[in-house]
Amino acid sequence: MKIASLILIVLLLCGCATSSGVLNLGPDTFSVSMHAAPARGGTVGAKKLALQEANNHCKTISKYILVTNINTYPSSHLPGGTADITFRCLAEGDPDLKRPTYEKPADIKFETN
Repeated sequence: MKIASLILIVLLLCGCATSSGVLNLGPDTFSVSMHAAPARGGTVGAKKLALQEANNHCKTISKYILVTNINTYPSSHLPGGTADITFRCLAEGDPDLKRPTYEKPADIKFETN
């Protein structure tokens, strides 16, 4: 019984990926968060899975994806990593549907005395 329980726990921690599902943030604007265990690629796997889910959502409503923000970080309470994607689903010909320009966010450090 102990071995079966241990195997179940290992499988749950190693092969899981969980999603928030696509959340509507406003007109044509959505977000999705994904956590991926180390066996699913950790932070990189979470980013890939979240982008796939976002792209599939836009395809199901016959629109094109425009990613506006990607944030990835290691998970603090579970092994693996998390990715948060903010995106828009836009119709072909929409003036906002253009090649995005991504910049690395500034490294900001706060010091307290």
